[in-house]
Amino acid sequence: MTKWEYVILKCNSDLEVFAVNGKEIVAEIEIPDNRFLARKKRCPYLYEYLPEQGRQGWEVCGTSPYYTGLDGQIYFVQIILKRPLE
Repeated sequence: MTKWEYVILKCNSDLEVFAVNGKEIVAEIEIPDNRFLARKKRCPYLYEYLPEQGRQGWEVCGTSPYYTGLDGQIYFVQIILKRPLE
């Protein structure tokens, strides 16, 4: 029988991954800040994050809303990944 390990990603409404298994993350990606002509770090977008996870054997096995406001809007999404234990 296959045994699995799981990871839960939390994304905001812009689909930026801001937490993995409850730990906040910031990518080493720098973007220009036009107001101050400086550079700052940001969270990776889901479309940047998932391909690397796929190369490491992870696959998406589920999604769910993480927080829904009183107005019915979904503000955060959880994405569940799994891969076989080696």
